[in-house]
Amino acid sequence: MYVMTVWSGYLFLKSLKNADKLLTIFTGIDLMNDGCFDEAIKGCKSVIHTASPFVYSGTYEDIVNPAIKGTYNILNTCSRNKIEKVVFTSST
Repeated sequence: MYVMTVWSGYLFLKSLKNADKLLTIFTGIDLMNDGCFDEAIKGCKSVIHTASPFVYSGTYEDIVNPAIKGTYNILNTCSRNKIEKVVFTSST
């Protein structure tokens, strides 16, 4: 299971102007499950996918499979919800 949790950038994002009205942080999402992003994307027009899970050690499957499956799941959710724009970035 690869569960998204709150990270250090959380406090910065919550400090942005109008974040209390315009920003919702979803945590505890198991990105390996199809449909895991449905609730988070509901009502959105665009999605920015900026990261994949990263571990410093482990097998190829531990590192690559969550990145592929998570990206697949978010793109499927975007398609089902008729998201107008998806921005995907990667550091590798």
